[in-house]
Amino acid sequence: MNLPAALFKAVSGLVARESSDDPQIGVPGVLTLSDDGFVLELEGTLLTDRATREKVTRDRNPLPLARILGLVRRQSGPGREKITLERCQLRGTEYSDIFVTRWAESYWPSCVCIGDWFEDDLALAFDKAFIRMTSLHAWTGISGLGRTWGDVEPGQTTTQKYKRPRDRRARLEDGTILTLAFPLNRAPHGLYEREVTLTQATRFELEFPEARKLEDVQADVYSLRNFVALGASRSVKVTRLVGYQRPQPGDDPPIGREVEILYSHTGAADAPEAPHHHGMAFLPIRLLDWLSSAQVVQS
Repeated sequence: MNLPAALFKAVSGLVARESSDDPQIGVPGVLTLSDDGFVLELEGTLLTDRATREKVTRDRNPLPLARILGLVRRQSGPGREKITLERCQLRGTEYSDIFVTRWAESYWPSCVCIGDWFEDDLALAFDKAFIRMTSLHAWTGISGLGRTWGDVEPGQTTTQKYKRPRDRRARLEDGTILTLAFPLNRAPHGLYEREVTLTQATRFELEFPEARKLEDVQADVYSLRNFVALGASRSVKVTRLVGYQRPQPGDDPPIGREVEILYSHTGAADAPEAPHHHGMAFLPIRLLDWLSSAQVVQS
């Protein structure tokens, strides 16, 4: 996936920058996201400070740019979307002065957060995380969709019923609240709706006792993924990870930050959805009910 027509600017403590409130200040470029990795290619340079350039481009132990802010075109709908790139290692530079002086740079971001900016003085930490995985729905074996759909004659009315299954919730030893939730997503298609997709988006939710750093959230997601893979007896891939950070002091208006978190996962790059639960090592229904009644579960 390519996110073109973007404006990027460095926000690490090494780099002087203009206010991030001005969307026109920055360097144009393209951010490519794929299973092979993330690449940011710029038509210019973020390394305007000489001391910073020396630290980032040196041969031995080069420093990454701690953070880069960007604006990209929305994948659906008009306008632009804020993104934050974390720990960006320099991939290469080009310089030409044949006709005009021209710099070009490319970076390898270790993590991409789509949906908001995290300023250089704001920790990339989250109060909540929402995780979806392949085969999670089949493994739980829980559905709230009623099988009531049938043929509809002209003038007749039909109803699709959905009763949301109750959440299963447990408090872990470190105070984290682990929830297995079953929200319903509705996606209409067309100005005059010709198609509506209803999806029971089975997911895990983690609510931390205090904001948790990104790398610690990644470790929690890794443990959950391994647990589901063990129970489902197959490879499991994280398909969506969303982090939420509560409003910070000084935020005006006091609105939290919610971003989709993308990073390279080890293994399970190809993990198709399981169509059913047959052949899985164990199903979590009784386990989940026990977790819901447990006071504290060791993590």
